[in-house]
Amino acid sequence: MARALHLIVGLFLATVTVTATAGEQPYKAPRNALDQPVLEGVWSYNSLTRLERPDAYPSVVITEAQARSIRPLPMIAPDAVGQAETETYDPEGLEIGRIGDQYRAAWIVDPPDGRLPYTPEGRARARKPFTFANPEERSNQERCLVFPALGPPLVSGLYNNHLQILQTKDHLVIFFEQGSEVRIIPVGEAPRGGVRRWMGETTGHWEGEAFVMRTTNFWPTQSLRSFPLAVVYLSQDAVVTERLQRISAKQILYSYTVSDPANYTRPWRGEMPFNATQAAMYENACHEGNYSLPNILSGARVEESAAAAAKTDGGGLRK
Repeated sequence: MARALHLIVGLFLATVTVTATAGEQPYKAPRNALDQPVLEGVWSYNSLTRLERPDAYPSVVITEAQARSIRPLPMIAPDAVGQAETETYDPEGLEIGRIGDQYRAAWIVDPPDGRLPYTPEGRARARKPFTFANPEERSNQERCLVFPALGPPLVSGLYNNHLQILQTKDHLVIFFEQGSEVRIIPVGEAPRGGVRRWMGETTGHWEGEAFVMRTTNFWPTQSLRSFPLAVVYLSQDAVVTERLQRISAKQILYSYTVSDPANYTRPWRGEMPFNATQAAMYENACHEGNYSLPNILSGARVEESAAAAAKTDGGGLRK
């Protein structure tokens, strides 16, 4: 009975969005000259929290003691041949993420178990390994095309987890340190459609204190987003709705809902904090001095040559 009660309480807490406590007025952000809530500044989403809840944690919302006692967690990352390689990632000072005063073991809050609600077909697509043979079959991040953690939806990566927000009357701009990517989001415009893009086509509008973004028309080869803290598969027709809202002087609540019937049994929802920081934004160089991709592809050519030679070798004599 106690075990069941603990589970019910955990599931309830996991779906709770941070709000003001009883008797306390909700936080209202300062306004800029355009009378918009101020979201501008440099923000960090650096964290050890993963997209999905690891088995080590009993629920999505955890206590401070749980957050500190289980850290660091092993990190499972697919290696070049699709096998599993266990690594530990524990950079100095990095902790489990907090939204307000809640420690979060996962960014997914719905479903309440903190897990992606894949269909069998969607899970199979997400687990499909990369191959050696062609550059088009290697990951987008490895080819420096687009970093998978940037989404949308945005997820914590292993490094360069800073962004800068700029606001104008007609646009909201998000500049990412990771990959030096930029999202330029028109305010109040209808999607044009017909053109698929990296990170999709996003339009935005203000709903009171929140800036709401809706993204469609993803580039097809961006579907598999595989990196150590998460693996996400979205079809090119997925719809991602994101919200940015200041919940304190030092924190923005970034929340989102993903709808993609081709891969998930239901829409799923996540939350992540952006924390104000005085850190500088750095250039994120990618391919300079990188010999990995040509070495991988040359290895595939050697394997192909060996296979061709074996086919033409009849009892040790070349035909």
